Amino acid sequence: MEVSSSHQVNVFFIYVLSGLICGTFFDVQRLLRKKFAAGSTRTFVEDFVFAVFAVFMTIVPGFIYNNGEMRYYQIIGILCGGTLYAAALSRIVMKILGFLFRLIEKIIVKPVVKICLFLTIPAKWMIRRIKKLKNLGKRVQKKLSRHSKKRRKALKKRIKML
Repeated sequence: MEVSSSHQVNVFFIYVLSGLICGTFFDVQRLLRKKFAAGSTRTFVEDFVFAVFAVFMTIVPGFIYNNGEMRYYQIIGILCGGTLYAAALSRIVMKILGFLFRLIEKIIVKPVVKICLFLTIPAKWMIRRIKKLKNLGKRVQKKLSRHSKKRRKALKKRIKML
């Protein structure tokens, strides 16, 4: 099957775009890893997700735009896109994503946390009351057990007297 040069150039630029998208996805994961402490299991899962995403971004455009054929210029295109992203856009995107994460944290996360803390006040009050009732029950139980011990002793004395 013959493929025109213009089609190959179009597919090449599609793969350059795919490399740029993979780089952006990697930076999002990198920022999340910096923001939230990542253990070895979480790092493994994130790397696995990135690998699946990168494979998806490599194979799917080939099926859509190039009839499922993989050519060298496609591999070079995705490498060029990743390199271009890392060299020119990564710092800018990291700053923008960092700003967006901080904005989301200020606008959404902190108010939600404050609301949740405010809503826990009645629950804390109820827990304190329940603990007081529990302690009261323990004290009453101790008094009753002391009282019953005294009554048993007195009853034993009476029985012995008979």
